[in-house]
Amino acid sequence: MSETASRSHDLVSIVIPCYKGARFLPAAIESCLQQTYPHLEILVVDDCSPDDCAVIAEDYARKDPRITVIRRSQNGGVSAAFNSGFCVATGAYYTRLAQDDVFAPNAIEVMVHHLEQHPDLGLVYMDYQVIDESGKVIGYAAVPGPDEVLSWRNALGLCVMWRRKVWETVGEFDSAFDTAEDFDYWLRISQRFPIGRCDGHAPLFVRVHAGMGTVCFADRQETATLRVLRRHFQGSRFLTRRWFLQRKALAYALCSNASLYTLSGKQVKALLNILYSFLLWPFPYRPAESLNRHKLFALALLRFFQPYPLFRKSRFTTG
Repeated sequence: MSETASRSHDLVSIVIPCYKGARFLPAAIESCLQQTYPHLEILVVDDCSPDDCAVIAEDYARKDPRITVIRRSQNGGVSAAFNSGFCVATGAYYTRLAQDDVFAPNAIEVMVHHLEQHPDLGLVYMDYQVIDESGKVIGYAAVPGPDEVLSWRNALGLCVMWRRKVWETVGEFDSAFDTAEDFDYWLRISQRFPIGRCDGHAPLFVRVHAGMGTVCFADRQETATLRVLRRHFQGSRFLTRRWFLQRKALAYALCSNASLYTLSGKQVKALLNILYSFLLWPFPYRPAESLNRHKLFALALLRFFQPYPLFRKSRFTTG
């Protein structure tokens, strides 16, 4: 086997799409360069970003031949950016990294090893940690097993790796579901290939900040997620298990987005989402499903009334 063929046999392709992400992009790229797994290609896709994303990426590319910069001529959204990268990827394994997030040094090595040890799997996923703007860990997300991870919600997360043959079989990310494109793609993969959870300490750090797309495009994400769910559960018969799962899934999606609306100051929208969620699924979610609607409703209600004088501290002071 030639050196090139041998390299492509175990090469991992990491695609990093970027748009208005210059602030955190260096940390994302650095986390790839610091991987313990040596056989990498890093494809940074500049989606016609108005900031210095392309300049930053090209500076790294001049210093390390493993980095390739792809500059799109016009902004096409996250799915188009991912597709631009994966369409030219040459690896045997594919993974993605958001411009805000960072891998732990052993992330790629652990996921490659799991796929090599389980040749039947098409995709592997892992737990992840949540960090703030400064990089401080503020949360831990333990993902469920393959029987539950996509059954009625997108609990798979973003610490994932899949085989090249999966991409060749399933096809590209669908731009029609931008902001929920990952949910749609994981569902499509799971319908064609077995997926598996890899145990071990979470090797991905997902950064939460005010400018992240999840917060800025909460309305779009809600619409896209509901469309993904309706397509996935299409044809569910009345009062069957899938019909109940669909209602549970739609209620969860509405309530999850309500938490984003509270962060962006849209308290009325948050309250309406939660109320509609109770109408669709009046039953409580299990603690492991990480959704306390009563607590979220109380928080949204409190924030809704905060601007009014009756609820201001000064109203209750004397003297």
